[in-house]
Amino acid sequence: MRTMVRVRVVNIDLILKRLDQRK
Repeated sequence: MRTMVRVRVVNIDLILKRLDQRK
């Protein structure tokens, strides 16, 4: 379960970085 949460956090970070790049 902890690994799933960690992956989710990483995914959110990747999405945030992608959004920042689009800006």
